[in-house]
Amino acid sequence: MDMPFYCNHYHANPDNTLLVGDDVDDLVLIDISGKEAKLQVLCNHKTSWHTQSAHCHPTWSWDGSRILYASDYGGKVNLYLVRP
Repeated sequence: MDMPFYCNHYHANPDNTLLVGDDVDDLVLIDISGKEAKLQVLCNHKTSWHTQSAHCHPTWSWDGSRILYASDYGGKVNLYLVRP
């Protein structure tokens, strides 16, 4: 499957139908359940990725209901949960 979307990291949900990825400014969901990948912007992660100070490294919860990511928005690294 061609992956026409740029992300630093990809992580699959428990049933391997969705990927979460971190592009330069946003967390994205990539539906890989069909023949073509489909991209959806989930949220803006607001990390200092441009200066290479922090990366958000999104990952799925064990049950696939939420995504955990880090952001240094505001000066300190905090952890955030978002529902896909």
